[in-house]
Amino acid sequence: MDHGGELVNLLVVTGEQSGDFQASLLLEEIKKVEPSAEFWGIGGDKLRACGMDVVVDIADMAAMGISDVAKKLFFYKKILSEIVSEFKRRKSDGAILVDFPGFNLRLASKLHKLGAKVIYYISPQVWAWGEGRVKRIKRYVDRMICILPFEPEFYAAHGIEASYVGHPLYDVVKPECDEGEFREAIGHRGRFLVIMPGSREAEVRRLLELMIDVVSVLRLKHKELIGVIPVARNVKGLFEKISLPDFVVTVDGLTYSAMAYADAGLIASGTAVLEAMLLGLPAVVVYRVDPLSWYLGRLLIKTRYFAIANIIAGEEVLPEFIQRIPKWKVIKAVDELLSDREKNMRLRKKLLSLRDLLGPQGAAGRAAKIVAELFR
Repeated sequence: MDHGGELVNLLVVTGEQSGDFQASLLLEEIKKVEPSAEFWGIGGDKLRACGMDVVVDIADMAAMGISDVAKKLFFYKKILSEIVSEFKRRKSDGAILVDFPGFNLRLASKLHKLGAKVIYYISPQVWAWGEGRVKRIKRYVDRMICILPFEPEFYAAHGIEASYVGHPLYDVVKPECDEGEFREAIGHRGRFLVIMPGSREAEVRRLLELMIDVVSVLRLKHKELIGVIPVARNVKGLFEKISLPDFVVTVDGLTYSAMAYADAGLIASGTAVLEAMLLGLPAVVVYRVDPLSWYLGRLLIKTRYFAIANIIAGEEVLPEFIQRIPKWKVIKAVDELLSDREKNMRLRKKLLSLRDLLGPQGAAGRAAKIVAELFR
């Protein structure tokens, strides 16, 4: 990144909480290589905390499902235009785009026309759906940096250079406190199910009631069982308005402890599944979207599974129930994890063996070196 003493100025764009966190890990590592580098763009609290000039907050970008995205198309178009104008005004050296493909691939095409270098960090799931986007990646992206082990082979088959660095969460997913402290925080010494309905309001609205019902029924057999919800930052406001039963408690800032010490989990498909895999949490995965998104998605999705742990394993390691969710099947699947100790332990070992595929440590540091090389 040696520009003859000039500061390096990079645009960074992500559109959701997990991308904000993982991009912040990357920026911290880039600053070790090039302390004078400056960053600006679209992000959230994590990127802001590591010194990035956040010109648009991810809270404004959030959308879930095709119908939700459609409502915000004009807004996205306006933001896209503003970011390109700001890129030219700041005379930025290039961009690091993080996941969020619907927006970022459009942005990549505009930056490419300006002659800017574009790095894509954390690949869109083009291997699962939307292979048409691969052509745009090949045309507009200078370097793809992947965090899942099977992705470089997929890109190589399409003639795209892609580097695998490992998964940045491998380094950071660990309990925030010991079990004694955690149990004191929740006020419960007995068994508990960690329930994670998602980090977006639409997800919580579609899944929370089901999850609470599952805990309620399971308590008929497992008398001391409670549900523990680690509340995501994006939905704290929603949970302040929700009246929860006395057998469900919430925790703030102790997500990984809740997952590490739980007897089992009931979680929404997404980043939480990967975190469960890294912590060895036996869990049942559920997910539901709006009907239009589900219908169109089924026409495009090419993978057999939805949960990322199952995609990595190539088999259904974690039971998954998507869209039309039969409550009794979910109850049965969770009950098996609570009742069958041997099955529970086997699943923990299997998940931890999959965890090793995402190592070794230092993914963000390896990605930072690739970024530095491209802009040097």
